[in-house]
Amino acid sequence: KILYNPERKGKTAALNRGIALSETSIIIMTDANTMVNSEAIKEIARLFEDPKVGCIAGEKRVMARHEGQAAAEGEGLYWKYESTLKRWDSELYSAMGAAGELNAIRKELYEEMPEDTLLDDFIMSMKMVDNGYRIAYTANAYAMEYGSANFEEEGKRKRRIAAGGLQS
Repeated sequence: KILYNPERKGKTAALNRGIALSETSIIIMTDANTMVNSEAIKEIARLFEDPKVGCIAGEKRVMARHEGQAAAEGEGLYWKYESTLKRWDSELYSAMGAAGELNAIRKELYEEMPEDTLLDDFIMSMKMVDNGYRIAYTANAYAMEYGSANFEEEGKRKRRIAAGGLQS
């Protein structure tokens, strides 16, 4: 179902609207430039069998377009480190945030966010933790995407993430 709105209000407004109009109890989200593994949906459904899980954080895997693409290779190393931390946090109690590349939520736990929210995936998932639910992390549901094409592109991404962190 296409939910077209001619007024451009940003991603967070689209999430607020789309989730409110969704007719399912579980909502799985990915970035537009991501490919997920064939077992991702089954793995996400399995983890939601635990009623205390409010959000699932899938793993992000970064691919380089060609060998020697330093920005993408550096980003890939960062995400391997980040994934290890998320796994450890999840094993202890709850992961701390879910990345937009692949995450899933229980619709009834979603809280509408201000439209100027920069890190919607992080805020959305952490609100669930704040309300007593866990974020379960799994490497068995993963999103694959190409890394930043160059350091300038990666710098823009990092500045947006830093600004979103301050806003959060």
